[in-house]
Amino acid sequence: MSDESLDFQKSSGTSGNGVSSSPFTFTASTNQVSHLADVFSSITSINSQALMIITTNGIIIYSEYNHICNVQLSIDPSLFGTYNFYSENNTSSSQNNEELRLGVDISLISDAFIAAASSSVSKSKTKATANNGNTVTANGSVDNQVCYITYNGEGYPLVIEFEDSLMSEKIEFLTFYLDMTYPYDVSNSQEEEEEEQYNLVINHSEIQFEVILKSDVFTNLLKDLQQINTIDLFMFISNEMRQLGSNRQNSKKSRKSGPLYLDKQFNFISKGPIGHSKLIFPNEKTILEKLNIYGMDHDDSEMKPINTSLISCYNFGNFSKIFKAVKLSIKCKIMKDLSGILSIQLLCKNPQLTNYSGTLITFNMLESTTIVDKFDKNEEPEEFERFHLNNIFEDESYEYIKDYNDKNPKRVPMPNIESTNIQEYEELGNEKDEPPILSYASFRNNSKSATSNNVQINETIYEEDKNGNNKKRKKEIESAKDSDKDVKTVGSAIEIPLFL
Repeated sequence: MSDESLDFQKSSGTSGNGVSSSPFTFTASTNQVSHLADVFSSITSINSQALMIITTNGIIIYSEYNHICNVQLSIDPSLFGTYNFYSENNTSSSQNNEELRLGVDISLISDAFIAAASSSVSKSKTKATANNGNTVTANGSVDNQVCYITYNGEGYPLVIEFEDSLMSEKIEFLTFYLDMTYPYDVSNSQEEEEEEQYNLVINHSEIQFEVILKSDVFTNLLKDLQQINTIDLFMFISNEMRQLGSNRQNSKKSRKSGPLYLDKQFNFISKGPIGHSKLIFPNEKTILEKLNIYGMDHDDSEMKPINTSLISCYNFGNFSKIFKAVKLSIKCKIMKDLSGILSIQLLCKNPQLTNYSGTLITFNMLESTTIVDKFDKNEEPEEFERFHLNNIFEDESYEYIKDYNDKNPKRVPMPNIESTNIQEYEELGNEKDEPPILSYASFRNNSKSATSNNVQINETIYEEDKNGNNKKRKKEIESAKDSDKDVKTVGSAIEIPLFL
């Protein structure tokens, strides 16, 4: 670097009397390099550029992606061995409302911490190597790697230094002004309050549902969703009261079938190249710790707990950005407000520090549609609940297939048009507006009804040649009892052999 550029940096960093232009300076040190490497790498999926906010209460890193998804990383000062945030004019600690804001490349900082953490692990392994066949350790302990973070204010780089017993590495990261609105700022004017309504932050006074669950099970579920190439993700939440032993369709008719119980469901429905797949989250208390749904009455202006079902849709490409953070966390809290903003809060513990409260990572994202899909039995018809997206995997949704042996079926399939005209088809009792159902059982019932109504159905008859060289099939007439043996039913579905 030339002398002119050095003089320019010195002049920009100091005022006329030789005092630093920035009133605050930040210094910190910690030996928890691996934990910082994990939390920094978990948020790089949102954006490489981030806003770093340094206060007396800790370090906050905020980043967003296309105004549809953002993340906030909160690091508590108790993670650091030394944490100093002071003014150079006054050595005493500054007030709580003072802060430093700078734009950084979080991906570069994450790579530096990952490299330092991996090098410390490799060095600890080399300290316990075989020397002439004998395992030797350095006093039975491993030297800790210390990280020093320094920032002197605007115009200065962010300096991060890694030091151990063998070497010391000092890295300077460029800081810049980042035109990014921080949505968690407290609004002071009316204009700021109006703009705050459009910020991508959940409104805690209008929370629609709240779920607390264990992160390890949630991690396995997200991994399964990635393996089946999920495109759209539907999240179904329900806490309705149901009767024990009653079917879903006949719940109104069989209300006395069993006692009432609270049925908590938290299901994920995947839509992808293979169709729809339903993943059921376990509802045990130890895994699904909390599931509450809130609603607003017509007379009340406050949200109150209710028993209902909700469904929301999200783009899985944006939803999967939380995978690394979920894998790192121990507990997950999912909330959604009436405006369609989903908030996922993840608590990441550090096993090396038992007294550490934990690092909090918060993801906020928009759903694909703002239409709230409610399912009220009093308002919606039964058919809507019967073919609801969450129930398309249930056997009760295909009840009409179970009654294929009925003597008087409501809907009979259309026979062969070549041998039957429109008048003969109307004599079968079908309705013109109702589409036919094509299944093996319906064709069998159709043959019986057609013979009873003297309707001729074409059948192919094969005869042998005169020379008897090419043998062909003859017309075979099987009884209904013999045909029943070829049909196997599994639950409500019909399994038809391949040769048919």
